[in-house]
Amino acid sequence: MIGITFDWSVFWHYLFPPDHLTRSALFLTLGISIVAQFFGVVFGLFSALMQRSKYRVLRFLAGVYVWFFRGTPVIVQIFFIYFGANLFLGYDLFPRTAHLLFISIDGAVVAGTVALAINEGAYMSEIFRAGIQSVGKGQLEAARSLGLSYLQAMGLVIVPHINPPVTAVPDTTTSTSLVMW
Repeated sequence: MIGITFDWSVFWHYLFPPDHLTRSALFLTLGISIVAQFFGVVFGLFSALMQRSKYRVLRFLAGVYVWFFRGTPVIVQIFFIYFGANLFLGYDLFPRTAHLLFISIDGAVVAGTVALAINEGAYMSEIFRAGIQSVGKGQLEAARSLGLSYLQAMGLVIVPHINPPVTAVPDTTTSTSLVMW
């Protein structure tokens, strides 16, 4: 057995107080995680509603989206979105530097955030779909009998009953270290 020693003084030196590089990496990780989680929830909600659509094409597209992005590793998705999209489209989808209002963000960070949001959306889609199916059919029927349209019933009655767990945040936070690397 190999004797490996861990130098705690180096660990504590970088943790308390963190230097500029560690602090900026921490804030970048938190920013990527928050943005990816927000858009992942939005994508997931729309995908879950598409899965419940009466149109077969929308159900098919949502099913393929969930199947593909839940079935491939997130690192492959990040590489594909950053490198592969440029090859398939013939132009840079994510430029070297993206200028958003008054800040400049590295294109790799934007591509990684988009990849994490799309991946998170696939997982959130299944969470929302299960949550929608867990609400009794009587709730939807009661809302419809009160004169609400299907979209109003979903938005005002069914979706507020869904409480998706926030267990996906640590996964997104862990994956953002791959984006920054």
